[in-house]
Amino acid sequence: MYLVIDCKDVRAIPRIAEIINQFGSHRVVFHSWVDTLLFKPYPPEITIEPHWPYEDLPVSVVKDLHHQTGVTTICSARTYPHRLATEVDEITQHMISTVGSFATAINWNLPGGQAPPMAAMNTLLAHGIRTFINIDVVPSAFRPAKYIGMTDNIALSSRP
Repeated sequence: MYLVIDCKDVRAIPRIAEIINQFGSHRVVFHSWVDTLLFKPYPPEITIEPHWPYEDLPVSVVKDLHHQTGVTTICSARTYPHRLATEVDEITQHMISTVGSFATAINWNLPGGQAPPMAAMNTLLAHGIRTFINIDVVPSAFRPAKYIGMTDNIALSSRP
């Protein structure tokens, strides 16, 4: 059994560290939005929610939590298809340079749960970073060799 913590506010970090120490880092996955993975400007069709500034944690805080506890860390980005068409290599390299030393996986959060380009996922994988993928949406042919998958269908999940 794993405990997945989806952190929405930097003020929760001390309590989250306690929980990780209580359960053990081998049983906890930490997830958060990371401020260095917000690829602005956002397209006009995006509604910026009032809570976003609170849930966008400073990269230094996420990195410190990982290094202090050893917790598996999934970092979320806000990426958009219009940027990927021309900037996918730059975005991928930015991800590697900012969270590559501690992130287990990156969630690109593309609309509709779509996967980023295979070349980008393979570049991340070459640096030891998996892509977080919605396997309910992304067919097997569009997934890299290693990834972290999420599903709403328990039959599709792997067995620990």
